[in-house]
Amino acid sequence: MNKPIFKHVQKGDRPSAKEYNRRGDLLAAIANSLHIQGFFDSTGFHTRRTPAPIAKPTIFAVQNATANKDGIYDCYEQKLLEAEWADTAGDAKFSDKDAVVVEVLNLAEYDPEAFYVAHLTAGDLLAAWKINDDEGNSRWVGTPFRQANADRPRLAFCKDAAGAATAIDCYLDGDGVGTVISVACSIAGGGNLDSAVPRLTDGTPILVTKVGATWWCISIFQASEDCVCTSP
Repeated sequence: MNKPIFKHVQKGDRPSAKEYNRRGDLLAAIANSLHIQGFFDSTGFHTRRTPAPIAKPTIFAVQNATANKDGIYDCYEQKLLEAEWADTAGDAKFSDKDAVVVEVLNLAEYDPEAFYVAHLTAGDLLAAWKINDDEGNSRWVGTPFRQANADRPRLAFCKDAAGAATAIDCYLDGDGVGTVISVACSIAGGGNLDSAVPRLTDGTPILVTKVGATWWCISIFQASEDCVCTSP
């Protein structure tokens, strides 16, 4: 790069606009080369470092939990589908960008229990970005989003009266119109739902949550026994 040459002016001379611009451009180039930006105010020129760019998250879909790595998941990068942006038929708005497996740490499992059970299952999403570990290895870490809004309790409606089983089919969100799911139930004392209280009938609302790939009823049922009452 050639050394810039500026015209020297004498006392009383007025530099041209071109000369002013050349000098201003040079000062800006020097400041930018130092990764410093600045501003003028009534007290003078103040420098400040250019902030580091904010990392944009990448969306990944969980394929499965990575073997022998607690909290880590094998994922595929996703692409947002323009054709599904305004969809109202229940189609997925993301699909696999490719089939390259990427390991991503679920930040909700940054300190997993010694007896490990994976929190996420196939189809869950992670909004992830890259950071370096303490040895300089580039790693993906992300925030999870459970499929079917499974991070919160949801309302379900029994599709039929409870039968001789510990699970019951239910409509999710809307009675008779929602997606049909199988809901597992815990029964204190053992037995089946048709002999537990409260009794579940067609249309009975229950609160459900998803653990792994299984929907569970939040309430616990109590085993009971039908009795025939007679007058004394």
